[in-house]
Amino acid sequence: MSRIQLAEAMQLDPAGDMFITDLEMNQWGRELVFVCEYIAPPAPPIPFRLRFTDCRELRWKTYAHAAFDELLPIAELIEFAPGAGSHRRDANLLTAHFAATLSYGTLTLVYEGREIAL
Repeated sequence: MSRIQLAEAMQLDPAGDMFITDLEMNQWGRELVFVCEYIAPPAPPIPFRLRFTDCRELRWKTYAHAAFDELLPIAELIEFAPGAGSHRRDANLLTAHFAATLSYGTLTLVYEGREIAL
């Protein structure tokens, strides 16, 4: 599943942009929730979440092009590869500011009060 397929799962136009605005770490990192927005002007931003559960490993690479005292903007989701749950294949998220690779059990798209298993 790519960014385009993610947009299609939410029944949104794949031409819109997706941004990660926050990361929630719950249960000492066993659950990771990427807080996101889908933006396709002139419509208002549409919030959604990517919730990974039963996480076993997170590898994080921060790109050092921003100064330490500079507040980083939201990070555009450039590439998304969900891998396969049950720890079969790691998920990869790539932005201009960081890359995250994680091993997980389940992935759920939380959107407009619905939960869609991916």
